[in-house]
Amino acid sequence: MGGNGNGKTPKKSGANGKIARDGNGRFAPGNCGGPGRKPGTGITDQLRKLLTENNGAVAKELAAMILDAAKEKDFRFMKEVLDRMEGKIPDHVTVDGDVAYRVEMPLPRTARIDTHGDN
Repeated sequence: MGGNGNGKTPKKSGANGKIARDGNGRFAPGNCGGPGRKPGTGITDQLRKLLTENNGAVAKELAAMILDAAKEKDFRFMKEVLDRMEGKIPDHVTVDGDVAYRVEMPLPRTARIDTHGDN
């Protein structure tokens, strides 16, 4: 039996460079079937290229805009600056041993207890 679970032996890639397929023409296991994206063509690669041109002039301009927005009290930009400068705060904390904690919450107005006795 074949190695792909359907009883058919997958075709192997040959010298012609074709992609391995099973007897039904489907891509063989472990083969995504696509040639993939050429290195350096993704959006991150393109942004990195643009941001480093002209001695980083665009990057410097963007950094100034981010700082200006943070100064204007735009929380999103303040958070971004702090995360980049001080390090991002972890999403979780691991604690070893026993931990005692107390949670205090005010009751909603409709649930307040009458302490004066005039029910």
